[in-house]
Amino acid sequence: MRKFFMMALAAALLSVSYSCKKGVEGSDAEKLDDRATLERVFQALNGEGWQDKYKDNWCSEAPLSDWAGVKTDDAGRVIELRLDNNDVHGQLPAEVINLSELQTLSITLNNNGRGVKNPIPAEAFRLPKLKSLALRVMLSYDAPEDEFGHLPETVSLPAIEHLTLNRVLGDYHQLAQMKTLKSITIKYSATDIPDEIGQLSELSDIFWENADKKECTRPLTAELGKLSNLKVFRYYPEGSKDEGVPEVLKQLTKLENLQASKLSLKDNELPAWLFEMPNLAYVSVEESNLTGAIPETVGSNGKLRSLSLYNNPKLTGAVPASIAKNPNFYNLNLRKTGVSTNLPASLKALKEYSKFSDRIFK
Repeated sequence: MRKFFMMALAAALLSVSYSCKKGVEGSDAEKLDDRATLERVFQALNGEGWQDKYKDNWCSEAPLSDWAGVKTDDAGRVIELRLDNNDVHGQLPAEVINLSELQTLSITLNNNGRGVKNPIPAEAFRLPKLKSLALRVMLSYDAPEDEFGHLPETVSLPAIEHLTLNRVLGDYHQLAQMKTLKSITIKYSATDIPDEIGQLSELSDIFWENADKKECTRPLTAELGKLSNLKVFRYYPEGSKDEGVPEVLKQLTKLENLQASKLSLKDNELPAWLFEMPNLAYVSVEESNLTGAIPETVGSNGKLRSLSLYNNPKLTGAVPASIAKNPNFYNLNLRKTGVSTNLPASLKALKEYSKFSDRIFK
């Protein structure tokens, strides 16, 4: 009888360890090993509904490194977790804090129409070895803000290098604490870029798209000019308060890629200094009420490869012949502008012209 009891107990324990269907009840941030933590994640994020290829080996006895979207180190500890398929929804469990060796966390929560309140726990922002964090909350356009993700009052990510947040509201002045950041992507989460951005000396890539249904409250922060390593700046405000292309960009001498849209400028010209920036190769200033003509300085640095001025109907004049001073130029977008369609012979002589000529005005 005793032998039978022990066998039954062992079987029950095994089913708890390797079955995600039943789960283990407990308080928030229950202390669990990596396997049990991943099982809790599976339970909380609709694991049974994931596409088969995304739940391959989950909740089995297979090594964690064989579970889809999971990578481990030599000791078997989880160092990477990626769950970005369309069937992930619910609330990320607080137990994620148990993944203390985690370096990469990427989760896209498709919570459309499910009314989930703040689906991201504070623990996700307290992982000590995390280098790359991507948390995206997919919602319907009219979703209330309490269904967005929310930054906790205190963020502690001492190793963070790459940060992507989509529909995650909160105090973005906390960026100042993330001194190791090299790239940030903030979408539909904050209106203005905070002054604290200037303290992130390692930052080389910024993607900042304004919060849903909210306009900027002030011009682009002058602190941006302190980012001496910035190479890529993609900026999509809603109702920018800048009256012209922000002059703070002049200070970004390493900038290679500038993309901006809907700056809502007050009928300002495209500045000549923009094309004098020494490393700028990709320029896109779209739907921004630009006036005047493309400046003659367009060929100044010899490095320009792509220029898009789409949907600036008050932009007029001709394409300067100096554009041919950029031998590797391969893209020009002047759709919905008033720029003359009589293109200079120098542009037509560029080696890549035949590849983009039919798209310039169409």
